[in-house]
Amino acid sequence: MSPVEPFASLQWPSDIIGRDAKQALAGQAARRVIATLADSAAAAPRIGLGSGSTSFLTLLALSEARRDLPPDVALVATSYEMEWYATAAGFPVVDLGADDVVVAFDGADQVDPEGALIKGRGGAMHRERVVLAAARLELIVADATKRVPRLGGCPLPLVLRPEGIFECVRALESIGVGPVALRTGTGKDGPVLTESGGVLADLLVPSGVVVTDGLDRQTRSVPGVMDTGYFAPSPKREFVAGYE
Repeated sequence: MSPVEPFASLQWPSDIIGRDAKQALAGQAARRVIATLADSAAAAPRIGLGSGSTSFLTLLALSEARRDLPPDVALVATSYEMEWYATAAGFPVVDLGADDVVVAFDGADQVDPEGALIKGRGGAMHRERVVLAAARLELIVADATKRVPRLGGCPLPLVLRPEGIFECVRALESIGVGPVALRTGTGKDGPVLTESGGVLADLLVPSGVVVTDGLDRQTRSVPGVMDTGYFAPSPKREFVAGYE
């Protein structure tokens, strides 16, 4: 296998569960992106590229519909792997700068009835938050299985500063919600580091405990917490959920 696989051949590194359904959603999201760009007057339109398998499939759908995209379009990636996939697909990839991000698309791990999200199973939520915040329109691609009556019942991803991590974890656990588990690498020894230089961890929220804005604020108040996987509802957020 080439050292740059699976990126150069545009293959996801593992089986995508429910790939056919996700592919249909990805096509729908790509059409929404194209329509949004067509309505935009941006001279150099930027698309925010989320992370994860659904975003990967949406990237492939956009690549197949390249003739419908503006010639000067560029992508702003939220993770190294998505930057590499976009480059392999022939898209220019640029840093988040002064040019408008017209639309950004991404997936979610959970979505509640108010439109709040839990994200971060893939570990890229910090850069995802920055790119989504910069976009005029957020497209969240999430099928019915991601819809929950209340957020919770799953770990809340965290990004922690490496410095003082013992004190940070102790303070987080003193809140009384649950233990904190650092994620460890499978291709390296030691912790998983995010693109922002933080350590990836999970607050192991027990079943029955709801992840709310209040819990998120309490978690963020702990020194050393760089980010969490809780995304509050947003008026510019639109969902692609399997129907037109």
